[in-house]
Amino acid sequence: NAVKLFVTKAEDGYTPYGGVGTAGDAGLSTFTYQSVGNGGNDWIGDPTVNLSSVKARIYAYSPTSATLTKSTTTTTHTIATTLPAHQNFYGGKGWDSDATDYMYGSAITASNTTPSGGSPSSGTYQPEIYLQHALARLSFTMQSATGRSVNTTYDYVKKITLKTSSNAFTTGTGTMQIADGALGGGTKVAELTFTPKNDASSNTTAILCGAAGVPVEVGYGLVAPLVSTDMTLTVVVGKRDGTTDDRTLSANLSQITWKRGHTHK
Repeated sequence: NAVKLFVTKAEDGYTPYGGVGTAGDAGLSTFTYQSVGNGGNDWIGDPTVNLSSVKARIYAYSPTSATLTKSTTTTTHTIATTLPAHQNFYGGKGWDSDATDYMYGSAITASNTTPSGGSPSSGTYQPEIYLQHALARLSFTMQSATGRSVNTTYDYVKKITLKTSSNAFTTGTGTMQIADGALGGGTKVAELTFTPKNDASSNTTAILCGAAGVPVEVGYGLVAPLVSTDMTLTVVVGKRDGTTDDRTLSANLSQITWKRGHTHK
């Protein structure tokens, strides 16, 4: 419910817009979706963004806590990113994992005209900025084989591992361009793991395998885009709160591609 805006002059896309931001944070404002009068909600900027008749190019990115590195010569402004090789997820929620959901977007104000309020600093500009996801979301689903009943004691999915023969997965610290979501830097590794978190009572949130014909999401996470890579999928299944009866299942996956903004199952 919050995004950071970097407002620049449209003519070059890197000069901070005059009158936007504070000393040391020129062009920057944090917009939060919050309650306003009459019981409604709206995006409120802090500090307020006042545009003049000069066209602006506005970049938006999330998370708002990310440090922005501004370019003084091009539009390749970046924020720092961290992509974990090992992720913990909250089973059953579909959205709560250790990985940060990096987002980006930009737009140019429609014209050089004065806004509706009648003066350069009043009224409203409403450029539409669509935030895009820079990472891909993996959704792991599992169901029992036809004719086999789910074992409600020993069919919990406790760990998921992806392995490649070469270092194909991008992890570690890197950057994301806020103009187009392009990722840079990072460390290439050969293995990614996904395990369920514990809840507030220190109980695992591992999910039970689905019945035949009824696949259930048993794990998920966010990853960097990937192109045509062979890998091995390994799943540890067992008793929810014990390890003595764990079983390991595996499968070979061919030419896997992950696209940013997409969910892959």
